[in-house]
Amino acid sequence: ERLLPVSGLGPAGAALALRDLGRHAEAVREAGRAIDADPSNARAFAAAALIHDDRGDRDAAGEWFRRAIGVDPGSGAVRNDYGAHLEARGRRDEAVAQYREAVRLMPDEWLPRANLARAHRAEGRTGEALLELMDAARLAPHREDLLDEIDRLREEIGDTPLPAPLLARVMDAYGELLTSLGIHRAAIGDDAGAIEYLEALVSLRPRSGPARANLGRAYAAVGRHGRAIEELREAARLMPGEAAVHTNMGASYAAMGMDEEARREWARALELDPRGAEARRNLARLRRAKAARRSPDRVEQR
Repeated sequence: ERLLPVSGLGPAGAALALRDLGRHAEAVREAGRAIDADPSNARAFAAAALIHDDRGDRDAAGEWFRRAIGVDPGSGAVRNDYGAHLEARGRRDEAVAQYREAVRLMPDEWLPRANLARAHRAEGRTGEALLELMDAARLAPHREDLLDEIDRLREEIGDTPLPAPLLARVMDAYGELLTSLGIHRAAIGDDAGAIEYLEALVSLRPRSGPARANLGRAYAAVGRHGRAIEELREAARLMPGEAAVHTNMGASYAAMGMDEEARREWARALELDPRGAEARRNLARLRRAKAARRSPDRVEQR
């Protein structure tokens, strides 16, 4: 089953909402009103197409989709919907062409990529399917269903060798997916999950400075500051001009009570980025703490 975008607001959205309720006659009238009000509203034409699809009138649906594309050939959402319509009619080659165009028009949307992946899988092109599915999951790291689908597809591929150029693209996509998943897990507070994905990423890309830096931050988040410093030191070697790496390394040194090492890293961060507010604040805080330790205790006299 292919997925379609959630309808938006406005008359076309109202038509789709009525369609979802099974009130197709009213939905057709609402779509017609939307088209009369704005003949350039491609989503209204697409809504009419979807409603006719639901009613089993495939020929009329196809005509409405073609009219929608004629009104707005740059609508990725319409292309995606039309692809699903064509695939349901067994016209898979044409569907793939529409999905590809939707991906081109909406490069940051996961949905057309997922539909393209499923079409490729149905064609037996499992390597291409895996590539597109990984890209879809990268764009939507919160969707566990996509990760489950990737696992099933990898099992299906098994030990079947992929052509070298395709394998290289799949491995690149896998690295980008691990990055996205690691960052997402960290953002939602799943530190263990973030570490798992980022460790896998570092194993895949040991010379990636950003991967090392992200793993270092993930270790620091759970108090594993020794490991954090190891990864951040390697990140600093790979990205010698990145001030944030030294700022984070300084924080881990400070957490371990190693004030001189922390001061050195924060000073280096400011050399690289004189506007670095966090490193500046941390250095000032360190100086105040050091001064307080040197000052004799004062007893208040009454």
